Amino acid sequence: MKKFLSLLCVLVAGVSARAAEQRPNIVWIFGEDMGPELGCYGDPQAITPNMDKLARQGARFTRCFTHAPVCAPSRSGLITGMYPTTIGTHHMRSRLILPPPTFTSLLRKAGYFVAWPGKTDFNFDVPTDAFDSTADWTKKLPRQPFFAYVNFIDSHESSIRMMDKFKKYTAVLTPAERHDPAKMSLPPYYPDAPEVRRDLANYYDLVTAVDHEVGAVLKFLDEQGVAENTVV
Repeated sequence: MKKFLSLLCVLVAGVSARAAEQRPNIVWIFGEDMGPELGCYGDPQAITPNMDKLARQGARFTRCFTHAPVCAPSRSGLITGMYPTTIGTHHMRSRLILPPPTFTSLLRKAGYFVAWPGKTDFNFDVPTDAFDSTADWTKKLPRQPFFAYVNFIDSHESSIRMMDKFKKYTAVLTPAERHDPAKMSLPPYYPDAPEVRRDLANYYDLVTAVDHEVGAVLKFLDEQGVAENTVV
């Protein structure tokens, strides 16, 4: 019996070790202030081939909603897995006395290297155990399984009218990828005014710019030989 138990312990340890080695990497892409204006959700005005490809090859949620209409409160819910109304971050620029635990701290305890080079605007003070590094994780991939948060600010609503930002982020677009304000299809609750058409066209251009960056991330993972073992 003792020999059997010893053998069983060895087998379990071996299985656990292999399971740890095979744990997938995780890349979490966050597009600021983006809605469902994507081709994979049936939007004919969207030019998002890379995100559409992700949807075809993975999972596409059709019954989902954001738990906060502003970036920081929404991010607070994502990093904690809790409703902003529950943890007191629903109002923009609210502050908590005690930061709630984050799911990334659990990933670290499970042996993941957590890279968070993007925004840390959670609407509360960032816990010290939330991540391992805020540096650019693409410079040197860790040898252990990694979780990388990739935050694209191109589509932030401020970029729609701040022309310096808009021109910077949309410089990668080809003429065919740019949206003509005169041809935009407006939602019925929007007034048909030149300013509205311009803003909506600019927003769609910014979403396409984000799609370019998503494509760059996917290409990087493929070039590094980790694409097959990475959940995006």
